[in-house]
Amino acid sequence: MGKQKKRKAPAEGVSKRDKRHLVEFGESHPANEEATDTGRTVVVHDHPDASPVDSESDMNTDSENETDAVTELLSTFSHAANEKSKRAIETESESESSIDDEGGESEQDQCEREDSGEVDGTHDSTHEGLQKESGDELDLLDAGTEKDLPQTDDPFLVHFEWDLDCDSFPLDGAAHVKTVLQWPALGNLRVISLADNKRDVPLQRCTRLSQLHIRPSIVAPTLTPLQLEIMSVLITYRDFLHSERTLEKGEEIRQAYCLHALNHMLKTRSRILHHNAKLHKGAASEFRDQGLTRPKVLIVVPFRESALRIVNLLAQLLGAKDVVNKGRFHKEFEEPEENKDRKKMERPADYEATFAGNTDDSFRIGIRLAGKTLRLYSEFYFSDIIVASPLGLRTVIGAEGEKGRDFDFLSSVEVVVIDQAEVFLMQNWDHLLHLLAHINKQPGEAHGADFSRARLWCVQGWGNRFRQTAVFSSVAQAPINALLSRHAQSYAGSVAVVNSVAVGHISSVAVVLPQLYRRFECGSSVDAPDARFQFFVEKVLPQLTAGDAEGSHHVLVYVKTYFDFVRLRNHLRREGHSFTQTCEYTTNEKVARARNIFFRGYRRMLLYTERFHFYRRYRIKGVRHLVFYE
Repeated sequence: MGKQKKRKAPAEGVSKRDKRHLVEFGESHPANEEATDTGRTVVVHDHPDASPVDSESDMNTDSENETDAVTELLSTFSHAANEKSKRAIETESESESSIDDEGGESEQDQCEREDSGEVDGTHDSTHEGLQKESGDELDLLDAGTEKDLPQTDDPFLVHFEWDLDCDSFPLDGAAHVKTVLQWPALGNLRVISLADNKRDVPLQRCTRLSQLHIRPSIVAPTLTPLQLEIMSVLITYRDFLHSERTLEKGEEIRQAYCLHALNHMLKTRSRILHHNAKLHKGAASEFRDQGLTRPKVLIVVPFRESALRIVNLLAQLLGAKDVVNKGRFHKEFEEPEENKDRKKMERPADYEATFAGNTDDSFRIGIRLAGKTLRLYSEFYFSDIIVASPLGLRTVIGAEGEKGRDFDFLSSVEVVVIDQAEVFLMQNWDHLLHLLAHINKQPGEAHGADFSRARLWCVQGWGNRFRQTAVFSSVAQAPINALLSRHAQSYAGSVAVVNSVAVGHISSVAVVLPQLYRRFECGSSVDAPDARFQFFVEKVLPQLTAGDAEGSHHVLVYVKTYFDFVRLRNHLRREGHSFTQTCEYTTNEKVARARNIFFRGYRRMLLYTERFHFYRRYRIKGVRHLVFYE
C-alpha cells in the first residue's frame, strides 16, 4: 500500500462524521486536509484489483500529470450540487459503503455517479468511492480458501462457468425432452430439458441440507420436506413454476427462495474476492467471473410487507452482525401506526394474510452484501440483490422514447424470483411483463465494467439463456403459466408443478344451487372479448331485464376486467337499464350508496368488478342471481 499523506490535526469542534473517520481509519476525512505546497502530489489508491507493486510504481511516474486528490474530491461535490435532482430515483444511496465493485470503477467515477444520483438515490453527503473495502469483506477475502469455494461438482459452477467462444448459442434449436417425476411434497413435476445438453445437472430429490451445496457461512435453518424439494429444483438453475402456494406454505416458500438467492450471491462474491486475492499476489491467469453490472438477483413481490419479510430473512440467514439503514428501512416498510389503529372489517383469512402490514405497491430497494453486513438502500449499480415491485421498477425503466429511463442495472441478473404472482394480475400485469422484457438486455453504457473479467456469454448477450426464473403463485392461470414459456429460457430446462385439481367445496354445499353454463362460439382468443359481449347482450341480458320475470331482480354481474366493465356500463346506460355499479375506482361513499340501493331493490342489477372484490372484499347483501361475465 502506498505511503499515507500527513493529515492536518482536526479542530476542537469536530463533527460526528469526522469522529467516525478518526475511529475507523485513524485519521480525519480526506476532504478536511489542506493541500500541501510540495511540488509532488502522492495519489493513494486502495483498489482491490491493484497490487502494492503497481501502486508504488504509479506514484513514482508521471508526477507532473498527477492531480491533487483533494481538489478532485471537492470538485465532485460542487459538480453534484449543480446537477442535483437530475435523475434521482426514490431510494437513496447508502450512507456508508465499501469500494468493492466488480466493475473496477475508479474512486472518482464512483463518487461522481453517487453524487449526481444517476441511478438509484437522491444525493448523499457521503460516498461509496471515498471509503476502503470494508473489514468484513477483507476478512471474507482472507478466508476465501479453496475449500470454501464452490466445488467442481457444484451446479453453480456447472451452469455458469461455461466459456463460450462462438457466434451462436450451442443449444439454440435443441429439441425439448419432457419427463414426469413424482415427489412426496411437491407432487407431480413436469420436467423439460434440452436434448444433447452436455452440461445438464440431473434433477435429484435432496433429503439433507448437506446435499444442497449451501455456503458454510449461511445460518441455514432445519428445512422442511417441501423446502428441501424446492431447493433441489432451484440449485440446478432450472426455471421453476409452483402454482400451489397456500397460506400455510407461504413462509416456507419465501424462506426457501431467500436461502437460494443468498447462497447464489455469496458464491458469486466469494469467487470474485478469491480471484481478486490471486491478482493481488501477481497471478497472470485470466478470470471470467463477472457480468457487465453487479446486481445478480432480482426478487419481485407485490407489497412492502413482503419486502420487509424478505430482508429480515436475508439478515437472519446471513447471520448479519450489522444491517445498515435498518431503522429507516423499518420506518418505510412497516405498517404505518395510523393503519394499525384503524378498525378493520371481518374478512376471510386469505384476505387478512394477503393485505397484512404495509400494502404500498410502489417500492424498490438495493441490497449489498459485505461480509456479515447487510447494506440496505445501496445504489442499484453497487447492489447484489434488488427487491422491488413491478410498479417500483416500471417508473425507472420507463417507456420507449422517455428521457432518463434506465434498465442497464438489470443486464447481468442471473436469478429472478416472482412471488405471489396472482396479486400482480390484480395490480397491473403489463408492468410485470414490461419488467421481464428489459432483463438481460445489453447495457447502453459500460458502467465501469471490467471486460477482461466479464463472462463471454454475458458479453455475447446470452444472459437470458443462463438466467433462472422462479414463479410462485396460489392459482394456475394462463398468464402466469405463460411466464415460463415466453420469458424464461434457461438452457438448464424448466420444472412445473402440475398436480390435478382436488375436488372443490361446491360439492359439499348442503343447499342445491342451480347452475347454468352458457357457451358462445369464438374463432380465436383475440376475438373473445367482442364475441362474449355480443352473446351477453343478445342472449343473456334480455333474460335479466325482462320485466318482472324470474331472475330479473337482485342480479350481480361479476366482471373480470375493467375494460369489459366500462363496455357493459356504457351499454346499459345507453339502453336505459336499471343498474348500479362498483369498481376499484369507486369512492367509499358511492360504494355504500350502491350497496344500499341494490339491497333495497331500487336497482335491478349491480355491476361488480373482480379487482374491487380482491381489494375490498365487501359482503354484498341482497344477491339472488349471480352472473359471471367471464
